Amino acid sequence: MTELTAILAVRDRPDLLPAILDALAKQSLGRERFEILIVLDGIAETALGDAAGPFRQALRSVRQNRSGLAAARNLAVYLAKAPVLVFLSEQDLPGPDLLLAHLAAHLQYTGENAAVTGQVELRASPATPLLRYLTDVTGELFLSRTAREQASPDNEPLREGRFSCKRAMLIEHGIYHPALHSGADHEELEWRLRSRGLYVVHQPEARTEFAGAVDLDRWCRQAIHEGGAKLRASRLHDSDELRDKLAAERLIDTFRERRLDYASHLRWTRDLDRLATERAAGGLDNSNRLIATLHSAYAKAFELCRGKGAWDAAEEPRLAATDRPGSRRPENYRSLLDFGVRFETPTMP
Repeated sequence: MTELTAILAVRDRPDLLPAILDALAKQSLGRERFEILIVLDGIAETALGDAAGPFRQALRSVRQNRSGLAAARNLAVYLAKAPVLVFLSEQDLPGPDLLLAHLAAHLQYTGENAAVTGQVELRASPATPLLRYLTDVTGELFLSRTAREQASPDNEPLREGRFSCKRAMLIEHGIYHPALHSGADHEELEWRLRSRGLYVVHQPEARTEFAGAVDLDRWCRQAIHEGGAKLRASRLHDSDELRDKLAAERLIDTFRERRLDYASHLRWTRDLDRLATERAAGGLDNSNRLIATLHSAYAKAFELCRGKGAWDAAEEPRLAATDRPGSRRPENYRSLLDFGVRFETPTMP
């Protein structure tokens, strides 16, 4: 019996697919109890290569035109056969007990509205100052063990590609908004589902290892995309709570005030980041003063980048009201674009 579907949406890191599938082949959970569903977002089917061999019928892959990870995950939700869905990240290598730990948590928390997050570990190789900032200080990439010890357990967030939930919850209450990406899709989905009773449980035994690459320019581009997505998400719902959570208007105000410093500050941050990274790579300790200055520069740079993304997105037309999750056309009906399924087939004339 298939009890769990492991979902992997692949867009940017097809090179990690063989390593991820190798890790999934070594899971402690019996192979007859789970399936693997891979959605290739604009990636050729040949990316799988021979890595799918060990799974035989337990692995399915589909390809879609490049439409984004949110759309890829939505497709997987409808294709999944199991009641429990584990969303994997294309940048993480699953630990041997990952799927078993997620399934065990859902057997303990049987409610339809339970979601489970795991623990992401850094690789043994020395982490860059930027990676330490994004995991130990802000948790923007993921929460390291150090950051998690200081975080409130009541505010456990859904992380992109790093949680599990019941399929029924998404089918009943809504899937990802395909127009959102870069973090805002998870924030909007989480906000929407919490109003329907979602609660998030942390399972530390559900471990993965971060195998991706993060550099300053890439994260700045990510922040720009995130800022635009935050503004789009804040306009989807007439909710002060969501607008306060996303803070897109504040980002626009910040960028408006500081936009003349935008380019020069990015250059300054890039120079500081290069200095600290080269010192760390050479085995030299960075002083507390340098680290404090660097962290302040990071914070301002990423805020400005998000502000730029929101500023640019402000010129876009708003999404139509019928694109909002939960909209209805016929009674008791929600189309795929309305983030649900048809409960009853409408009577045809």
